Amino acid sequence: MKKWLPLSLIIAFGVLCYSNIFNNEFLFDDPDIILNNKAIRDIFNLKSVLLTNYWHSIANAGLYRPLVFFTYALDYHFWGKEPAGYHISNLIFHLITCWILYSVFARFLKSRRIAFAGALLFAAHPVHTEAVTGIVGRAEVLMALFFLLGWLLFLKSESTIIDSPSGKINIFKRNLMLSAGCYFLALCSKENAVVLPVILISLLLRWDHNKSFYQRIENILRVGFLYFVPLCIYLAVRWSVIGSFSPQGTEQFFHNVSSSSVFFTMMRVFLMYGKLLLVPTNLLCSYRLTALSSSLFEWRVLFSLVGVIIWFCAALRYFKSGCKGQFGLFFILVSLLPVSNIIRIGDIMAERFLYLPSVGFVLFAAEMWCKTVCGRSLEKNNKFYLMNALLLLCALAFCLGTIKRNAEWRTGIIFWKTTLRDIPDSNSGYFNLAVCYREKGAPEMAIKVLKRSLEIHPNHIPTRIFLAEMYYSAGQYENAIRENTVVLDRGEHQKSVVYKNLALNYIKLQDYEKAREYCMRGIEQASDAQNALYHTLVRIYLNTGDMNNALFFALKAVEYDQSDVMGYILSGDIYKRFENYEKAEYYLKKALALDENSHQALDYLAAVYYRKHDFDQAIKVWNQAIKLYPDDEHIWYYIGLTYELKGNLPAAKDAWRNITRNHAYVERVKERLHRLTENNGR
Repeated sequence: MKKWLPLSLIIAFGVLCYSNIFNNEFLFDDPDIILNNKAIRDIFNLKSVLLTNYWHSIANAGLYRPLVFFTYALDYHFWGKEPAGYHISNLIFHLITCWILYSVFARFLKSRRIAFAGALLFAAHPVHTEAVTGIVGRAEVLMALFFLLGWLLFLKSESTIIDSPSGKINIFKRNLMLSAGCYFLALCSKENAVVLPVILISLLLRWDHNKSFYQRIENILRVGFLYFVPLCIYLAVRWSVIGSFSPQGTEQFFHNVSSSSVFFTMMRVFLMYGKLLLVPTNLLCSYRLTALSSSLFEWRVLFSLVGVIIWFCAALRYFKSGCKGQFGLFFILVSLLPVSNIIRIGDIMAERFLYLPSVGFVLFAAEMWCKTVCGRSLEKNNKFYLMNALLLLCALAFCLGTIKRNAEWRTGIIFWKTTLRDIPDSNSGYFNLAVCYREKGAPEMAIKVLKRSLEIHPNHIPTRIFLAEMYYSAGQYENAIRENTVVLDRGEHQKSVVYKNLALNYIKLQDYEKAREYCMRGIEQASDAQNALYHTLVRIYLNTGDMNNALFFALKAVEYDQSDVMGYILSGDIYKRFENYEKAEYYLKKALALDENSHQALDYLAAVYYRKHDFDQAIKVWNQAIKLYPDDEHIWYYIGLTYELKGNLPAAKDAWRNITRNHAYVERVKERLHRLTENNGR
């Protein structure tokens, strides 16, 4: 029982720290990665789950994390769109990581007390809230879990490596092979795991310090080969799925910034990371420096560079002294390399990036703490109780900080208001707060927030476009037209979304000629994708009853872009209206070939079969749709209606029982059931 007591305390303490997250909403990147992600909605469709870009809505994001997607698919299967289940999963993964960390430290440090201290601090550290409380932070947690498990399995081979009669490492030993497997799973969780071999080889250098130079080199090559194989497999799969080895696109933070400026800026960032690990206060969702550094002689760069050099020199002393605390400093530096923007990534810095590096921090803190407070003999020193008191005080402070930060992640509105409290000129803060108000059905509040943002950043075009969209949602079409016109007046003639938005507002004002004019101008002048303009023209002609022109522009959309799912859907819908069911079926199946989970395509295709009186096929397709969209009462109604027409009234009633919220469909069901009752009475 005594052996399990420290671990039980760590788990209980971790649960306490995150006990207030289960009512938290989806926020930040959660809706896009989870709620709007069709790839995770069917756990049995492994092809979709495992072969989708992590940022599924951004084709060139260059991120591939199939293991994380698989866990989201499991959550979606059991929890649907209920965030509490996802938070439970995140906490479970965090607690498992704490368990493995305790085991790693106990074996590495040869002291369960120091292992307990380090794991306790790790379980409670407030800087982990973005990774644990934020659902999409799961990538960090899963990556660290398998990273540490790979480290633990490698440590279990220590005696085999040291005592090898030939001095050579047998890389085919079970624990080493399993460690390499964990490395592959860590890479499938997040790319940052790439540095695990560096950590393990650094341990090997200490274990082999009594061996000859050639034996050490040979062992390094053997271990390197062992981990190089899963890395190559991962890179090959990654390339075959997303076509890149690294993040892509102009959205990367340091895009087109000189390497020297990146280096000088990241020196400052490294020191800021050190501060967050040591004193985790004033936590933020987004870190943006006021200006990038371009000179070595800026005082902040010089100060940071000196600090990082001291840090680096202290870390390197591990290889001479073997001090485990100094290895912790080395671990921090190595694990920060993937986010140091050597290869450009999407952020300059983020708290979630510290989840794995904090392992090095708590290792250093626990080792140094025990040595400083207790001297070199833990067992005999009479300051032992003082050490425990100080550890408890620090852990409680971390716990309170985590609980407080969790509360700030309660809802998107609270989260972004907190961000604006700390960064009152944050454009992204205002923008995302407006998004939250829009999702809550409060366009007027979104308008207020966006107008405040434009007072601070009057030239920020995306904010002005969003404001125009909110005016449209609020029915303020003249104001929406004014804001979109301002965007065009400022030279943004290349954005098709502006022309589309202007057209939509004129459609609402029933000025179809003006709407058509802006669509045609957009097709002539916009330099980005014009699909939406063709779709809007289809809508204009459908509203005016000109079916032939509607069909012409729907077909024009798929001619312009043969991967345009909506273009195929519109073409199929119009052919359905023309009662040309053969062509309607053809175009809707083309849409489903591109997006097998398309809500509209499935619904329209089922409607085609319904009109052809192929009721079995209609029910089959609608059932496929309802598995993906179980809350769609329109589909439930037509499933029931089709069963009724087939004469299967019990099945019809079963389908209609799912209709509870849509008043119009509730009334339709009542009317049909009443009519059926009357007919049966006759």
